Amino acid sequence: MKILTCYYKPKPGGFCRRYFRCIEALLARGHEVHYLSLEEFPIDHDNCIYHRFYWPGNSENLLFWALWHLAAPIQLAYLTLKLNIDRPFAFNPSYGFLLQLSKYLSNDKKLTIFLHADPIKTHIINGKNRFIIWADSLVEGLGVFKNTLYSVSKTPLAALLLRHKILLPAQTGILRNNIEDDLFSTHKISPSESINAACVGITEPLKNQIFLMDLWEKTDPRVILNIYGAGPSLPLLKQKARDIGIGDRVVFHGWTDMTHAWSDIHLLLSPSKLEAAPNVILEALGTETAIFASQIGAHEEMLPQSCILALDSEEWIHAINKFAMASPQDRLSLIDLCGDVKKQFLFDWDQRISDIITK
Repeated sequence: MKILTCYYKPKPGGFCRRYFRCIEALLARGHEVHYLSLEEFPIDHDNCIYHRFYWPGNSENLLFWALWHLAAPIQLAYLTLKLNIDRPFAFNPSYGFLLQLSKYLSNDKKLTIFLHADPIKTHIINGKNRFIIWADSLVEGLGVFKNTLYSVSKTPLAALLLRHKILLPAQTGILRNNIEDDLFSTHKISPSESINAACVGITEPLKNQIFLMDLWEKTDPRVILNIYGAGPSLPLLKQKARDIGIGDRVVFHGWTDMTHAWSDIHLLLSPSKLEAAPNVILEALGTETAIFASQIGAHEEMLPQSCILALDSEEWIHAINKFAMASPQDRLSLIDLCGDVKKQFLFDWDQRISDIITK
C-alpha cells in the first residue's frame, strides 16, 4: 500500500520519536511511505521517500505557517495523484487539515489522524494571542472533520470533542502508547546511598521544572535532582539553582538517551501542568522506577492514586522526604502499586497502529 503523510521537520522529543516509529512499523510490513517535509526524516529505508517542501527562510514564524497551510495541501494533493496514493495519515489534526484534499483524491478515500497532544489548551496556558487560538482551533476542527481520530488518551480527546460542535470526526478511538520492551530495570538501593530523582523532558513552562527548583532546598539532602532535557527554560533553571544555593544537589544533563540512564534513577518526578500521555511515565513504569506526578488528567489515567500529587509544594516535599526515609521494601511497594496499570501498556503497538492505518 502507498501511504502519504507530512510533518514540517524532524524535532527532538517523544512526539517525533513515536511518529517515526509509526512510519518504520509501516515500512516493516511492506508498505511504501511518502512524506512531505522541510527536511529528511532520520529513517533509512528504500520505501521511505522524501518530498521536499521548499522554504528558504525561518520556519518558526507566522509567515511560514500561513504559507505552509496554504501551499502544503496543494503539493500533497499533487503527490496523491502523481503517486497514486492509497491512504494518507497524520499525527496531529492540523496535519489532517493539510491532508483533507488528499483524502478525497486517494484510492481509499480514508484519512486517519492520531492525537498526541492538546495544542489549543497549550496555547491558552501560554497566553497566546486570541486570534492564534481561534485559527488553530478552526484548523483542528477542519482537520478531524469526518475522519477517523485515534487519541493517545481520553483527556485530549474529550477536550477536542468539547471544543467542536459541528466539525466532528466520523469515528474515534483510543490507541495508547506502549511500554517498549528494551528498557533496563533500575537497581535497588539501600537507605544509606544517595537517591537519584529525575525530571525528564523539554525544559519549558508547561513541564514545570521550576516548581521542583522552588521546593528543592527543603527536601532531604540525600536526594539529587537530575534534569534531563533542554529547552527555553534551561538558563532560568540553572540560574535558579545558583541563586538558592542548591547547585550541588541539581545536575543538568541536557538531551540524553534515556535507555541506559534509567538504571541509575530511583524516583521520577513529573510536575507538568499539561500532558496527553507522556512517554517518560511509560519508561518509568517499564523500568520499575517509583513515580510522583502532578494531578492532571493524563497522569491520573496512567497511574494509581498513590503516585498522584496536587501541585502544592508542601505535599511534594513531604512525599519526596518520606520516600527518602523509607526502607527499600517500602519504596518497592510504591512501584508494585503500578503493576496493574502497567498491564494496559504491554501490547504490540507497531502492529496495532499499522492495522489502524491500512485496514
